[in-house]
Amino acid sequence: MAKEIRATTGLLALLGHPVEHSLSPQMQNAALEALEVDLVYLAFSVSPTHLGEAVAGLKALGFRGGNVTVPHKEAVIKYLDIIEMSAARIGAVNTIVNEGGRLHGYNTDASGFLRSLKEAGFDPAEKRVVLLGAGGAARAVAFALVEAGCRRLTIANRTLERAYRLAGILTGMGAEIKVCPLEERELQPYIEEAHLILNATSLGLAGGEPPPFSPEHLSP
Repeated sequence: MAKEIRATTGLLALLGHPVEHSLSPQMQNAALEALEVDLVYLAFSVSPTHLGEAVAGLKALGFRGGNVTVPHKEAVIKYLDIIEMSAARIGAVNTIVNEGGRLHGYNTDASGFLRSLKEAGFDPAEKRVVLLGAGGAARAVAFALVEAGCRRLTIANRTLERAYRLAGILTGMGAEIKVCPLEERELQPYIEEAHLILNATSLGLAGGEPPPFSPEHLSP
């Protein structure tokens, strides 16, 4: 039986570009229905040029909140009223909560990522990690890894300047930080030594895209 949508049903949004591939509406709405919460979760494809208008629309239409995904996690901050401390430190927001007409920005990527590693039986402490990407999701993951005690974090990104900016923020937090281009020849030595490889780029969203390295370089 389909969920009943009433005039009083609260609204939650996913803002990203693109979002057509996202399974979040199916997962979130199934959870809301199972918990008997009168909310509906909708995905909106918002181009970067219209992000400010979209966020203002959430407030104007009384949305209860929602999520932010690629490529808006960093850019959305300037349109929010209050930024939670860890989100401000990371410099990225993935969750918005409307509290009395004021939009609060949070980052659950870091804690959620560490929890997923723990559930998989992987401890990042003293490990060598390769992180593909340097955007909003990558920033959260990088902070989480460094704070969890990883030995070396290699940030590989198409735009080296962005990777170096992230590396500069992480320097002095305890881990060895490396930067390299997102190219197989440059990546190979780090891939061969890595205990963990993370994709925080848009690679794979379109489907059929090969990874930027050969799987034969993966260690056991």
